[in-house]
Amino acid sequence: MARDTKQSAMNAIADLLGIGRMSIGRGSTEPKEFLDQVAIVLGMNPDKSQNKQKLAEAIAVRLGQPWDATCDSRDRAHSGGGTVTKEGLSRILGGLRDPKTTSVQFFEDQVEDALSSTMSAVSKPEGNERPPRSKLSPSGFVRSPHVAAWVRRHSGGVCSLCGNKAPFMTSRGVPFLETHHVHPLAEGGPDTVANTVALCPNCHRSAHHAEDSSARKQKLLDYLRTRDQREPT
Repeated sequence: MARDTKQSAMNAIADLLGIGRMSIGRGSTEPKEFLDQVAIVLGMNPDKSQNKQKLAEAIAVRLGQPWDATCDSRDRAHSGGGTVTKEGLSRILGGLRDPKTTSVQFFEDQVEDALSSTMSAVSKPEGNERPPRSKLSPSGFVRSPHVAAWVRRHSGGVCSLCGNKAPFMTSRGVPFLETHHVHPLAEGGPDTVANTVALCPNCHRSAHHAEDSSARKQKLLDYLRTRDQREPT
């Protein structure tokens, strides 16, 4: 397999996700760190002990792509090791290019997965002070589903602006609230817990479009200050 062909697949994946490009190593070997970053952007928690083949397979499955013996350097798809082939990288790339992956619902599914994670329940995620741009995300930025999950979990199912309960429960039994960045990402705002609130759909729209949106923003900034004082770090 030509090294530049495999490299081009990695480059395309990196560009879609807004992560840094990495070079193929000797023997046409992709860095484990590259797959770790792909997994993190997709809202996964890669296990440090997980080898590249198993991690790449998990990424492909999350993206709705099949995984078989052509996707890694071993004879069996679940052999537990080996390098990821051009075919394996191509399937990951194909999954990323699928319209379902670029939808808002895909991100919401990631958030609900994070909400069900024990780690999200106890650990405040760092997020990203300068989230990179991404062709994959409807917002145009790489957003952390763990930040959104943490904020929604700690909202107690209550809108941070109007103080009312979420309008309904999702099919997975989670209060339906939307994530809002008080300082917009497009204006340089960070994708962090300290800049993120959970709003009901009506308040979310009003935060963007109401004639008194500036006053609403100030109210949310005041809320963030008091929340940060009472929430654990």
